[in-house]
Amino acid sequence: MKNWIVSLVSASLLFISVANTYAVEKCEKVRSKSAAQCSLVKSWMDLHECPNVTQKTIVLTPSCSPGKEFAEGDSATHHYKVRLIKKEIGDAWSSHVEWSTQPKILKTELHPVASVPSPDRAPASIRPNEPTSFGIPQPTPPEAPKETPVKINGFIDAQYQANGGANLNRGFLVNDGALYLTADISDLDFKIDLPFRMYTQGKPDFEFALTKAQAYLGQKYSSGFRWKLGQFDTTYGFEGNDTVDVVFTRQGNVYNFTDPFVHTGLNFGYDFNSEWGLNAYVTNPNDRGILSGNGIQYGLQLVKSSAVFRLAPGFLFNFDSSSQKMNYYLDLVTGITVGNLSMDGEISFNSRNDIINPETNLGTQGLGGLLQILYALNASTNFGTRMEYITNQALNDPKGSPSQNALKSQILIFIGPQYTLTKNIRLKLDYSYQLDTAFITQAQTPYHGLQLAGVLRF
Repeated sequence: MKNWIVSLVSASLLFISVANTYAVEKCEKVRSKSAAQCSLVKSWMDLHECPNVTQKTIVLTPSCSPGKEFAEGDSATHHYKVRLIKKEIGDAWSSHVEWSTQPKILKTELHPVASVPSPDRAPASIRPNEPTSFGIPQPTPPEAPKETPVKINGFIDAQYQANGGANLNRGFLVNDGALYLTADISDLDFKIDLPFRMYTQGKPDFEFALTKAQAYLGQKYSSGFRWKLGQFDTTYGFEGNDTVDVVFTRQGNVYNFTDPFVHTGLNFGYDFNSEWGLNAYVTNPNDRGILSGNGIQYGLQLVKSSAVFRLAPGFLFNFDSSSQKMNYYLDLVTGITVGNLSMDGEISFNSRNDIINPETNLGTQGLGGLLQILYALNASTNFGTRMEYITNQALNDPKGSPSQNALKSQILIFIGPQYTLTKNIRLKLDYSYQLDTAFITQAQTPYHGLQLAGVLRF
């Protein structure tokens, strides 16, 4: 294990030093300081690298009409406009919300009204950006290009994984990815999410639109009320479904074994203000699609989300008609940020596999705990660790006859740096340690791993 740690430290130093030599070569850049509210975002155009430009900084003023959030400003010759976007840091509403600028810049040329110079003013005295038509009507300026209401974006997560054991050493692979179709139409909430990843059983095939797919429509109102109908990502748990939104190269096993992935049905909620909100669910059992003999699932979650403090307690329950028992899931996520240091934790409990990922082998009544610590070394580089413990709390054996290798408990630790190469590309390097304890024999099996990921958001 010492060799693994030495390798991780050496690779981390090399990773950070190489990554920091990268420079983006663009003349006009948008800069911003994110904020918890749209109106508090500070943004400006940075033109210091542009030749023959006297005005090097242009302040952009936010405009926050619902569904039309922009920041705009003028130089002597051009009008600049950038979209303000709301980003949910962490898993949906389980962490804090920040408003920031989108990298795309809309730039249009200004066309001042033509004026006739006074008789005592020679044409040579006219400023370079002033019209020289001498009273001749100027053509109507072209309209700024209209943005398509339907957007297509997504991400690709390409990795190299070196893990202990021949069956676990995957080498190069596409670990995760997705195509998103969203609509930017007033207060309409619409999304189609088509996830994909490589099939990892020895074939170069891709799994497409399985397990984490979304297709829903809904609305958000200025009053704070919102609703969704269809299949959508859960708001429970600390980590999200897509690795582009996860700190480390992949999610932990509290996410995999205890938390839900998606819900099919109705989600409605209310935002009291920019920090407090409420989520309610009336759906089929999560991760199951159709009912299939199970009862309707109900859930409630309270969310506190700010740049400093985060809190999200919640529960789900449904009645199983076949067993005549109530299935339930309890979850608590909380976190705090002090300066460059962020700490987040989660505790989740599920009464049966019917309410969690059906592929788990932890049996009934699983309990999971997570602690993530992250420190920002600078504006582009973080270093952190995520520690997890999962155990089977059943009074009896798991359902059916457990196999010799069925898990009773597991410890999983990830540690390593993350580097933002550009606004759309992020690099991650981490070492992982996993210790499995068998249910019957109590035998313990350790696993070591080293993962390198490059994640592109487009």
